[in-house]
Amino acid sequence: MEKKLRISFNATKYELPLCEGHVDGTKQITNLPLLDRSKPFTREPKRAMSINRRKMGRVRRCAFTLLELLAVVTILGIIAVVVVPRITLSSATAKAKADLHNRAVINSAIERYYVEIGSWPSTDMSEIDTGGAEYLNYFPEGLPSNPVDASAYTMDATTHRVD
Repeated sequence: MEKKLRISFNATKYELPLCEGHVDGTKQITNLPLLDRSKPFTREPKRAMSINRRKMGRVRRCAFTLLELLAVVTILGIIAVVVVPRITLSSATAKAKADLHNRAVINSAIERYYVEIGSWPSTDMSEIDTGGAEYLNYFPEGLPSNPVDASAYTMDATTHRVD
């Protein structure tokens, strides 16, 4: 049985018989219309420059390029421009709301003190801060400070309220 080599070239399929018997033990292709049999068949590498460039690219590809770093820095800058103002705005809003809540709680404690004792506390509210009598425990951890500017709250002597 004769061995055949199947080749596909330019969308044309060839079945070529193989012949044995070369001196060096290799097989020879016969009836190949595209090759000149007088010259030895040598295959030249296609696009030798592009192969070398790919190999060089693989060697140099162990770090980020300047454009990749620039893109990352730009994206982080955009995120910072969007996120930082929202965080600072929400922090300021939270402090303002905590201040309003503290004022309401202190005004409520002042009114309870008046109902229970029968007189208004002093303007520095030391009676409410320490609890006054044993049973008056308005702020066990002490009078809260203003979260916006860290100042102490004071009571107005005429309105008997923290403003």
